[in-house]
Amino acid sequence: MVALIARRRGESAFDAAVAASEAGPDLSNDEVFNAWHQRVAPMGYAAWGPAEQAHAMVGRWGLAAVKAYFSVEPPGDLAARIGALAAPVLVIAGADDCLTGLAPVKALATRFPAGRVEVIARCGHYPWLEQPGVFRQAIDAFLDESESAEKERRPNS
Repeated sequence: MVALIARRRGESAFDAAVAASEAGPDLSNDEVFNAWHQRVAPMGYAAWGPAEQAHAMVGRWGLAAVKAYFSVEPPGDLAARIGALAAPVLVIAGADDCLTGLAPVKALATRFPAGRVEVIARCGHYPWLEQPGVFRQAIDAFLDESESAEKERRPNS
């Protein structure tokens, strides 16, 4: 993720977002937390244009929900559970996602026996917004392949 961030350095909105992210959130109340979230929003997008800015303004975070979500430890056997899932799994990542980076997304896809990752270029954390056509093509291709594989397994269906 360090390399992704380094490539974007020099964009004023992005640099301000990184600084806010590094400072961390103020968890004193919903308003303050949401203001911080707005400041870090540019990190989630490959570009910070009008569509991305509008998207970042949609919705609000409930601080109690955020705290509850991030306080839950995953089950100790999560990797084993994922490894037992036989269904095909598609994990989609934006090549320029400075929120998660690519490594954890790629690693997640390898945990599924029939998992694969699709990396979308010029895309951050929100592929359905930033690259909707490519996002749709990736999903359609995955579903078509899954349907064909299922038909091969059940030839008389």
